[in-house]
Amino acid sequence: MPVSNPNKTVSNSVLACDGLTTVTLSFDATPELSAKPADIVLIMDRSGSMAGNNLTAAKAAAKELIKTVAKASGSADGTAILNGSRLGLVSFANVATADMALTGDVAALNAAVDVLSAGGSTNHKAAFEEASDMLLPSPSLRRILVMFTDGMTTTGGNPAPVAESIKASGMEIYCIGLAADPVPLNLWSSDPDSIYVALAENTSQLDAAFAAIAAEVVKAGALDMMIQEVLNPDFKITNVNVPTYGTVNVLNPHTLEWKADAVGAAGNETASLSFDVMHIGDTSGVKSVNQSVIYSDRQGAALTFPDPKVRVTCGNHVIVEPCPRPADFQMESCQDAAIINANDTFISGLGRIVQVDALIKNVCPGKRVAVAVLLWEVDSQGVEYARGVKSVLIPALGGKVCQDVQLKCISFVVPEALDVSGNTNSICNPRKFRVRVLANYVDTDFVCCDVRA
Repeated sequence: MPVSNPNKTVSNSVLACDGLTTVTLSFDATPELSAKPADIVLIMDRSGSMAGNNLTAAKAAAKELIKTVAKASGSADGTAILNGSRLGLVSFANVATADMALTGDVAALNAAVDVLSAGGSTNHKAAFEEASDMLLPSPSLRRILVMFTDGMTTTGGNPAPVAESIKASGMEIYCIGLAADPVPLNLWSSDPDSIYVALAENTSQLDAAFAAIAAEVVKAGALDMMIQEVLNPDFKITNVNVPTYGTVNVLNPHTLEWKADAVGAAGNETASLSFDVMHIGDTSGVKSVNQSVIYSDRQGAALTFPDPKVRVTCGNHVIVEPCPRPADFQMESCQDAAIINANDTFISGLGRIVQVDALIKNVCPGKRVAVAVLLWEVDSQGVEYARGVKSVLIPALGGKVCQDVQLKCISFVVPEALDVSGNTNSICNPRKFRVRVLANYVDTDFVCCDVRA
């Protein structure tokens, strides 16, 4: 199978109501070349315009293509082309030469690439003829020509009829162009052009162009792969890590798309993506993280990913005081100012505001709980000064088991008056505080239930 072993896991299977977990998607991809051998001829332009950095960059990219073919054939280290596949080298300028016959010897192929030197005119017709002659004896295999060139034909006649004859015989032609006119390359290559032609505007893009064609030649396990992940509405995406292959686009807080041009070009490869999600719902229970995971690729493969679930526990929440109502707004790109209506605001006090949240553990049902929140300011010597106390009554809970109760938004206003040393406070001066929370049952005529596990 070109793609296999779809997997989806979560790092935490038990979450609090607003808890986080990391989701990891993965699958394996294997190139077709590992099971179906092919004969491949790499055709290298060594005309005068290739002199200098052009030829140096082309040689390096060509050797990476050879290595990719070797790994795709089953060689773990890319030092040999295995399982019946072979690769040959033809180069051309005024004339074309067969620099290396079809072989599985990667070292010999690399050596043949290394000795190429530039000079002369550009004879594409002779290059196609030489390469096709090398492939004629193996009609039962997939037969492939990979033409690399940087320019127009300047000698030898029109190569188009030769290219058409080669394609008519069942061979495939791929073309890689360096700052070249795409029109003749599209004419010579097999169809469609989007698959069989790769263009590089300069030498810095040559590696990518050769790699794209290499992935097509070996028939990477997943070409033009896309996975769309849609989360259950109770979860949202908070962070996305860089995938092992391709790129990720977050479409909205619940949806992302993961795309890769090729996975499984250089042997069996595992693609993986990890991203963090947060539970944002209000209810407890066992929940699926994802609503759907859809896989697609050019080959039409189908993958079904597991549906991991998490157990969410949402404790009781008691909002002691109303939190301020937020006003949302967005600064557009290139906008350096904004006027915002921040809702009606009433003065609640002067000075700094301290907001305290507290989690009261294992509150038994049927009885009320009194909670006191005490605030102190602490000077540099560790001496405490009382700054306020608030009391809260938690209503009796229902149910049969003890539960946690979350207290929210217990607010204190701490004026900027005299500080603990008798000096006038400034809003810019740091101040240290200490909070203590006390909780007791108000009703004592009961037998408490068992504390939940």
